[in-house]
Amino acid sequence: MLYRSFLKLWLLPPMLNILLVAIGLAVIARYRRLGIALCIAGLGSLLALSVPLVSNGLLASIEVARPIDLPAQRWQKAGAIVVLGGGHVELAPEYGGRAWPTSDAQARLSYVAWLQRQIQKPLMLTGGTPSGSQYAHAQVCAEYLQSLFGLQPVWIEASSRTTAENAQQAAAILLQENIHTIVLVTQSMHMRRALLLFEQAGFDVIPAPTELADRKLPVWQASSWLPSADRLADSSLVLHEILGYWVHRLTGL
Repeated sequence: MLYRSFLKLWLLPPMLNILLVAIGLAVIARYRRLGIALCIAGLGSLLALSVPLVSNGLLASIEVARPIDLPAQRWQKAGAIVVLGGGHVELAPEYGGRAWPTSDAQARLSYVAWLQRQIQKPLMLTGGTPSGSQYAHAQVCAEYLQSLFGLQPVWIEASSRTTAENAQQAAAILLQENIHTIVLVTQSMHMRRALLLFEQAGFDVIPAPTELADRKLPVWQASSWLPSADRLADSSLVLHEILGYWVHRLTGL
């Protein structure tokens, strides 16, 4: 796990951009053109990835599904809704020092509460205890759903730490109960990789993505071109998903 974190740190923005600039500055005295090219590549790509239109376009490029089509009723053959974890705050002072889902996880869980009431399928939460944490993410999410929505999951899978483990552990539980078709809930940027892993685990998956790309972002509006730290963070997350998807496709890891 440590080596993965190290590789992700240096292969994704902004550290990758900083590395390019640092190498460029180191060689510029001897290899002027190469040094300048590396500096421009590092700074230019950092700027581009911070632009809303670029960030949004990256997200749209990896989306594999639009919102679940409730009228089509494909979901009727599903035996469960499976929700992938989205992180939690270990000690949230505004909630009396309790562990609490992050804002991204809360958005996902709010959608799940709404979706479950629409289709009335039993719920599974997945996500184990992150390194350095005292709490399993699935358990934190279960308490959140119970306290805010009065919703109780049927299954809490609290041992997995990666998306691949989410899929494997969910399969170990649900396939034993003859549940082969699931509605899978995760962020749209994560869905491509999650879909691949859950299908490989033996499921027929109906995707129900959240936080989809804004396909109506106006090109002519100045704010669509103004760089921001939030958009850089979004771009980095999308690139992380692209990297993870292809690493798994090519190596099986």
